Amino acid sequence: MPNSAPSKKSNWKERFQTLPLLFTPFERMLILTAAVVLLAATFPITRSTAPATIRQNELPSLRSLVVADSIVHFPLDVNHASRELLELVPGIGKVTAQRIIQARRAKPFRTLEELDERVNGIGPVTFERIRPFLTVDSDSILHKP
Repeated sequence: MPNSAPSKKSNWKERFQTLPLLFTPFERMLILTAAVVLLAATFPITRSTAPATIRQNELPSLRSLVVADSIVHFPLDVNHASRELLELVPGIGKVTAQRIIQARRAKPFRTLEELDERVNGIGPVTFERIRPFLTVDSDSILHKP
């Protein structure tokens, strides 16, 4: 008498094909979609609130910046740049920008190195960080703003 029980050696494909289909293709698609949505919901989307930092190797590509529908070109002339423009430079905040403006009103900068000497709050480390973003235009030395 032949054994009607399935053989223990049958592979999973044969067993899967003999199972009745429990769901229609549309229902399977809905279940799969729901599973993907639930899985995606477990990974929260976070945004960094920290300001973007600019690395030294990114500097050659940073020649201009769009701010409030205006294009700001770097390097900025320290003898003409407004406080708002100076604040765009990494390492210069409101206080330092105001100190730069006060120092240039007293006497225009002839070289960038004068920033390190004449502006309180700009030391060697900060100076090296801001140096690629700033310049001293030779025409600005002749015409005091």
